[in-house]
Amino acid sequence: MPNAPLKTRPLRRRKSDCSRDAELRLAASSLGKQARLSELPVFFLMGEMGSAKTSVFVHSGVEPDLLAGQVYQESAIVPTRPLNIWLAQRCVFVEAGGPVQAEQGRW
Repeated sequence: MPNAPLKTRPLRRRKSDCSRDAELRLAASSLGKQARLSELPVFFLMGEMGSAKTSVFVHSGVEPDLLAGQVYQESAIVPTRPLNIWLAQRCVFVEAGGPVQAEQGRW
């Protein structure tokens, strides 16, 4: 299943992939190899689907580094699927896409 197209893989697996990717990129960041997501403050970016969460955050001035997820397709900002995980100012920002937010039992 790891080679399956993103849309056909189960949502739980895609979230797990995002977490793993974020940990790897965090270890390669300026915070160093010992940095862990679980040891940093976390902020959740929440809002209705299509409410420009990604655009607002990208242009917020905090200069976020994307640890996991996808923001652009060519030069356009795309809807978040399933998560975007960012590092900015020694904090982690998690932006949940529509399918993740719809899992009300998890919030």
